[in-house]
Amino acid sequence: MGYGIIPYLKKIRAGALLIAAVAAAVSKVVIKAQLVPEQLQWLADAGVLAAMAALVLTPALAVNPQRLRRRLILPMFIALFVIVTVRATLVEEIAISGKDYRFLVGTTLTSTGRTMEQNCLKGTDTKNLSHLPRHDLIICAGDSRIPTIYGTSYVIVAVFYTMSYMVFLGMFVVLVGSEVQHEPGARAPD
Repeated sequence: MGYGIIPYLKKIRAGALLIAAVAAAVSKVVIKAQLVPEQLQWLADAGVLAAMAALVLTPALAVNPQRLRRRLILPMFIALFVIVTVRATLVEEIAISGKDYRFLVGTTLTSTGRTMEQNCLKGTDTKNLSHLPRHDLIICAGDSRIPTIYGTSYVIVAVFYTMSYMVFLGMFVVLVGSEVQHEPGARAPD
């Protein structure tokens, strides 16, 4: 039995390759359009790399797909939960020139963000508001100022979102690919 990268890669079945290709295409097109905020557009391309890297792991992990499934299914669903939760709560959709854009925000305004908010409030006719809605603050201050407005909380959200996205996509490809890769009747080593 040959050792090396080429014999190892030859073990990847066509079905596993197809699963990784579909996951990469979904990452590049569908997920990019619906889940990836403007500031993290590079994630769609990184998702293609994550899917291909996960594909390379499938022969090594396909020995016991039931055991693998038990270990990876919960983290995969936690990652999906984080993605959906962040998308639902910390992504603002803003129309610019008739096109909708999605912007990731943080959870807490910085002192600079509060100053921007007060300046934006002064520029409106609504003197009775103490806080500006996130949507209006981003429109007033500008989407390029989001990292300044939210500071560390924005960075933390972006890192969690990025990690969750990559973990979900990679684990999905590994789990589905290992099911396709697994040879029926093969026994797992004891």
